[in-house]
Amino acid sequence: TIPNGIDLEDVRSSLAPLEAKRRLGLPPDCFVIGTAGRLEPVKRLDIFLEAARQISARDAEVRFVIAGDGRERARLSTLARELGIGKLVLFLGHRHDVFDVLRAFDLLVLSSDHEGLPMVLLEAMALGVVVVARAVGGLPEVIQDGKNGMLVYTSDAASLANVCGQVLADPAGRREMAEAARVSVAEKHTAEQTASQVRQLYYSLLVSQ
Repeated sequence: TIPNGIDLEDVRSSLAPLEAKRRLGLPPDCFVIGTAGRLEPVKRLDIFLEAARQISARDAEVRFVIAGDGRERARLSTLARELGIGKLVLFLGHRHDVFDVLRAFDLLVLSSDHEGLPMVLLEAMALGVVVVARAVGGLPEVIQDGKNGMLVYTSDAASLANVCGQVLADPAGRREMAEAARVSVAEKHTAEQTASQVRQLYYSLLVSQ
């Protein structure tokens, strides 16, 4: 298995988190929990929104951002209104400045039923955003639970909400996880490392002929 890698020179934002929030029209002093990707059923953004409802019931200052587009957008927008959080959830649609958007996040949440190794996971970690994700697909291969991110082992929205709340309530722990996330991506998931492994695989196949 050759894992995905990212170009660390490309994954950058010139914005400070407060400015990134302002540019999205969000209060600069609020917590932002976001997600980014295709708005498709497999991403289970209904879980994200139900968790958002539970989190907002405890802390009215938290805001939620969904970046991306897809078949589920209209349904999810309706669901947010039905849950009473329509004014707290910002649907951004497709963005060409996703790194600046990620910079505004205090937490990136991945609530999918299935994943491989999503690039947005690595990008968020490289940008110092703590990731809270369901333990599916390749995510547990990258996230060391409690060290460089947090894993949720159920599809229960309450569990997701509780983990997010725990991370937001622990600024020191959040900073430590963010730094550990940056280090782990730099050590194991760069484009150079991926290219080197592909090259070694091709070479091994050639010399075995």
